[in-house]
Amino acid sequence: MTEAPARFVLAFWSGPERLDYSRRLSRLRWRRAFTPERAVEVPRESLARGIFSCAERWLFVRDETALPLPGAAVPDRLEGRVLLASGGVTPDPPLLHTLRELEESTLRAAAPDLEEPSGAPAILFRAADFPPSGTETAGEYVERLAASPTPRAADARFGALRFDDPHGRERPEVTRYLPGSMRRLLDVGCGAGAASGALKERMPGLAVIGIERDARAAARALERLDRVLEGDAAEALRRLVSEGERFDAFLFADLL
Repeated sequence: MTEAPARFVLAFWSGPERLDYSRRLSRLRWRRAFTPERAVEVPRESLARGIFSCAERWLFVRDETALPLPGAAVPDRLEGRVLLASGGVTPDPPLLHTLRELEESTLRAAAPDLEEPSGAPAILFRAADFPPSGTETAGEYVERLAASPTPRAADARFGALRFDDPHGRERPEVTRYLPGSMRRLLDVGCGAGAASGALKERMPGLAVIGIERDARAAARALERLDRVLEGDAAEALRRLVSEGERFDAFLFADLL
């Protein structure tokens, strides 16, 4: 007996990497906000036709760094259009550090740009309105739905907040606590090195070594800092100890 299609499915991209804490938390928030019948992972290279025929309505999260807005809901009518979730960046200030601060805030994301929808963190659609072609992959299908000429719209009840990368900008709310007399700084979890790199520009003679496990961020940090150790923080710290390195201050922003 053929199983009837689900009415509403929440989908995320699958991949070979292990889910980290932030992605697990993001998926939990999307499930709690929209209460789908089920949540699935979709491989980008799989054939779209075999996947998207199993449900009537789909909420596809394209960017798991974004979180649904408090009070987000599925609009009643979807026929003939794809809804794009807003993807604004939270203002600074205020700074949000906890989920409770997010839920109690009055922040609102900006409306999505329907002319440039590629950055929409999530899309909502009815599969019957936009049937996949025979050879179209899931990745090609989802990107087609998010782009022109597919009919697209926005709805105030379908919103998400996309957070900027704190390691890609200066962090005066953190770095102001570092001593002005320091000459050697270790930035653990330096990201792209923007925060400690800005300190180097303001403090002539300051030497900064960074530790970062993300290869892409570490490469960017190397352009700003004196040295960057790529990999696990504990291993990098042991290496620095064995080399006899000494520091006047340590920066553990968004890490502990």
